[in-house]
Amino acid sequence: MCLHHSDNLAHISVSDTGIGIAKDQQVKIFERFTRLDTCSETGSGIGLTLVKQLVEDYGGEISLTSSPAQGSCFTVSLPTVISATKQNLPTVTTQPGLRQTLMIVEDNSDMSELLLSLFSEQFNCICAYDGQQALSLCQSELPDLIISDVMMPNMDGYQMLAKLRADNATSHIPVLLLSAKADTPSRLKGLDLLADDFLSKPFEPSILLSKVKGLLSLRYLLNQHLAAQLTSEIQNDNNEYVTVQTKDSVFTEKLKQVVREKYQSDQFSIEQLASALCLSPRALQLKMKALYSLTPSDYLRNTRIEYAAKQLIESSLAIGLIAENNGFSSQSYFARSFKGHFGVSPKQYREKHQKQPDFRLSE
Repeated sequence: MCLHHSDNLAHISVSDTGIGIAKDQQVKIFERFTRLDTCSETGSGIGLTLVKQLVEDYGGEISLTSSPAQGSCFTVSLPTVISATKQNLPTVTTQPGLRQTLMIVEDNSDMSELLLSLFSEQFNCICAYDGQQALSLCQSELPDLIISDVMMPNMDGYQMLAKLRADNATSHIPVLLLSAKADTPSRLKGLDLLADDFLSKPFEPSILLSKVKGLLSLRYLLNQHLAAQLTSEIQNDNNEYVTVQTKDSVFTEKLKQVVREKYQSDQFSIEQLASALCLSPRALQLKMKALYSLTPSDYLRNTRIEYAAKQLIESSLAIGLIAENNGFSSQSYFARSFKGHFGVSPKQYREKHQKQPDFRLSE
């Protein structure tokens, strides 16, 4: 790694002696969910996308020089500015128009107040005294990110993290651990428990804010991927591509499977769906809103509409029967829901999309 300065820019270069990247593939590596065929390491292909997004958010740029068998060099160029006040700290932005919820888990009142002063203008902040109280609050108020101390009474940060990751309702929440212990074993313990990041005390406020921004941006990209996965066909064993089997992707596939096995019954309820996923209806509601920005009832209704639309095109069944076959309790409710989804009635949709027979006369 090397650092140099020129023209009010700081240039940070990181080189390796690896296998290198072919020129025709270099333009693709910053694209979301792209991984090179030569890569043997596991991953989801979003790391460089996130780096590029963060660098550009700060008015910089990232470049690559590489040749096969000669390694690669990534260079980040950032404008140099003087920043000494809270007003000059980076603004945390994720989805436009949304004020997200951040949970601060800290038993020291002075540290808790400091963290509140950093984040309260940009987030809905919830404070917990220890891990036990934090877990209790997560049942009713699911935060978008948790910043937690490690050493706390009753339940420490490590114990809390282990329970968060073991619970389907909270396993997706990004967690950043803060600790006065900066030694390698302490960091490794947190990372082994699937902490998303680890920062030692005392810390620079700007670094903490940047880490929070990075974690939320990453979570947003992952959620977009999961939302696309949710509306795609159920994966088969003979797929040509491989999906990284995170807990979130496994949960998404299980959700799809349950809904697509039960959607045809108008008696299938959200309570039954939650039970099949080993969650309470409230926990399912919160988790689906967090992962897909979608409620369970919306997803169930949309699935029924999509299958009904397919039948409208591929069959000549009466519309009332198609509504019944796809879990709608009445044809009028089906018609309202369908028009709300597609903007046209089921009859208009069929007329527009159904293939017409060819009546051309033979010579």
